[in-house]
Amino acid sequence: RVQAVSVDDALARIGEVVRRAPPGTWVRVQVRPAAVALELWRRTPLEALDRATPDHPVMLTLVGTQRLLNSRALAALRAHYGRLPAELEPDAGGRPTGRARIAIVRMVTQDLVASPEALAHAYRSELAWWAARGVTTWSAPLEPLAPLRVFTELDRRGELPIRFAYSHAMGTAFPQPPAFWARLRETVGRGTPHFWSIGVSTGAIDGAYPRVCTTIPAAPAVKALEECRAAPGTFMRGVLHDIVRSGLRLSGVHAAGDGAVSRHTAAGPGRRPGRSKTNF
Repeated sequence: RVQAVSVDDALARIGEVVRRAPPGTWVRVQVRPAAVALELWRRTPLEALDRATPDHPVMLTLVGTQRLLNSRALAALRAHYGRLPAELEPDAGGRPTGRARIAIVRMVTQDLVASPEALAHAYRSELAWWAARGVTTWSAPLEPLAPLRVFTELDRRGELPIRFAYSHAMGTAFPQPPAFWARLRETVGRGTPHFWSIGVSTGAIDGAYPRVCTTIPAAPAVKALEECRAAPGTFMRGVLHDIVRSGLRLSGVHAAGDGAVSRHTAAGPGRRPGRSKTNF
């Protein structure tokens, strides 16, 4: 974590932290206070972050679900997946800005950084903690591919402390043809008594405070902070429309504000009657 008084100060301190890490290793840095972190998000060109962190893939934790990635981090994502996720925010020319949100965070931490052994230990320990408190079943979206493999192996070995009803979210960060969702519909309900699919999730459809998407009137500066990811014209709105039209069950969707819920449900026209519904 770095404490800074300005964007320039933050970049200098981030550079100092990153230089202490072995060359080529991933570095994650949290920036505080929130006011400086927000300014980093709003007006830091990718080139400025690259100058401060030239030799490492870097991900900055800013406010709520906001993250800022440098070019080496973007290159690592492209190398792993073959292309960059559509959820990365582009500039006016269509080039990546490095601004990313929670789905990208999970891709980095679980697909690119953590080993399968570390993931298995973390998930098994967490689920055992819940099992000791009487919880028998857990439901959540699976966004990166690595956890799907980890949970499949834990289930095969009989090492899941509680049952896991998961929502498939691994295709929502990339453009997919509509037929992808129609085919995925056939996997819902399949699995084992301890690990099975219950639908598809778009993950978080707004941000954490102060990025919550609401219908509450507020000053323009406050409303500008809101992150309404399912608004008309957004990548997520198109994904939602294709999912709903396919008749897939939406489940494991995270929404913090009423504006996010209303925009999410507005993607419903064209759905197959009686086939598609959402569970938040």
